Amino acid sequence: MRGRFCPLFLAFAAVSIGSSAYSQDLKQEYVGGSGCRAEFQRGPGTYGIRLDQTQKAYLKAYAVEDRHLLLIIQYSDDKDQCGVIRDVVQTDFNRDFVWDCMDPKAPHDVIVGTWRSHYLGTTGPALETWRINPRKLEFLSIPARALCTSGPGPDDQSHDLVDYAKKRTAKFQ
Repeated sequence: MRGRFCPLFLAFAAVSIGSSAYSQDLKQEYVGGSGCRAEFQRGPGTYGIRLDQTQKAYLKAYAVEDRHLLLIIQYSDDKDQCGVIRDVVQTDFNRDFVWDCMDPKAPHDVIVGTWRSHYLGTTGPALETWRINPRKLEFLSIPARALCTSGPGPDDQSHDLVDYAKKRTAKFQ
């Protein structure tokens, strides 16, 4: 019986290591670089939202080749047109990023997720999710248990996603 699980474990370990290595390659390619790279020019599949007004940080999604990238870009001031890429994650080309996601166990956290492209619902579980650490401006992959809602993002009372998450927490107390 022990022998049956060994190949399965090795296959899982190889996929996990390969996925982690690819993620590291992606970060090495983009993190610390300019948000004005040629592949980030506006076009189909480009959208974004303010992440944290106090840090001049934004989330920007781009369609690049056969994948969608989500970047955290931090600008030095209001005149900065490029900014510096602080972190990056990717998803398949047939998925889109959703801003208004919530982990029921941590409603105060900023969570982004993915849905299949052209998802017809207005709410539903995310296929993939990332928690954003607003202090470090980085993504942390988490199990896909977040519930997402479609729409333009934070309400008019919120200045950014960090502020929106804080106000959402107040509703649950």
